[in-house]
Amino acid sequence: MEQQLNIRQLLKEMMGKANIGVLDIVKYSKHVCKRDISFGKQVKLPQNFKTYVFLAAQMANYRCLPMIMKPLNYINMIIGSTVDQMDFKSNYLSMTTQKSTLQYLYQTSKYGYSVDNLVYFSVQQSNTTMYLPYFFVFKQQNGSLLIIIRGTVTKADMLTDIDAQIFQLNYKEQSHYFHNGFYQTAFNLISQLKKIGCSLENSEFVGHSMGAAIATICVLLLKIEGIEAKGMAFSPPPSCDLTTCKYLEQNLKTYIIEQDPVPELSVYAVRNMIDRIGSIKAKGTKQIKATRDLSSITNQDLFIAGKLFISNKGKWFEVDRHEFSQLSLNISSLLDHLSVKYVLDYCE
Repeated sequence: MEQQLNIRQLLKEMMGKANIGVLDIVKYSKHVCKRDISFGKQVKLPQNFKTYVFLAAQMANYRCLPMIMKPLNYINMIIGSTVDQMDFKSNYLSMTTQKSTLQYLYQTSKYGYSVDNLVYFSVQQSNTTMYLPYFFVFKQQNGSLLIIIRGTVTKADMLTDIDAQIFQLNYKEQSHYFHNGFYQTAFNLISQLKKIGCSLENSEFVGHSMGAAIATICVLLLKIEGIEAKGMAFSPPPSCDLTTCKYLEQNLKTYIIEQDPVPELSVYAVRNMIDRIGSIKAKGTKQIKATRDLSSITNQDLFIAGKLFISNKGKWFEVDRHEFSQLSLNISSLLDHLSVKYVLDYCE
């Protein structure tokens, strides 16, 4: 069940309530441009962190990094002999995606994930069809499946991102609330895997950005069916209501780099930012700190799911999801979200 969300009208109502206009947001944005994090205990990264970062982030990087372009001659040599083998494992493989797909597999083979243990992949590309998951499925040494999901690349992906109306899922007297675009894509992904007969018990889902949000919901969809699954999410946008986020703490680990603003892209965080700017304007002070009005949280407010960790000066710490409850207006911090940053910082 979808609950319509008129973003323009919602922003107008928020700004009217806070008695501010667009010019006020521009004027006072420098006072809300950096989040003030309270770090928890320092943690060590899991053994598979580097591998999963590479697999998830590299999916969107093959055209960006010079090091990825080096094996082109190698790819041209194997493309004829490999594509036939891969066709049996995919629902779609066009000529335009052959090279990019093989480039990706060439790189992932360095981490033990190659065409030999590739079970299935969906690499459909479209600028118009929304909710189209782009993912690879590998069989791991223990027999379980690892599903790698790509983030935003195409225009259709962007349309999926901004389909921020709330989807309500009622299951066994429990209600879960999701970002509609991410939910529909996750549902389609799980449906594809079930259709081809994949055993999803003990499977793992990994993704970056939109791919991380989709991975999050995939884990939830399986968990409520009684199927054990885990996930590792890198810099996801908010995708689930608060209760659902807590429900996934034992199944999902979420990692965020420094000042990455994408985990703050929720209606709740925007509302808190607007309220803070309104307070700064009304009281004429720059010292008003961000506050957490937890009593105002509703089922339509989305958060980041799982157990959260954030990097700071090369170290990783536990962090509370409410640290991302206010949008920070810092355009330069978008660099912390790029998948290429994960590769350069943790895989080189």
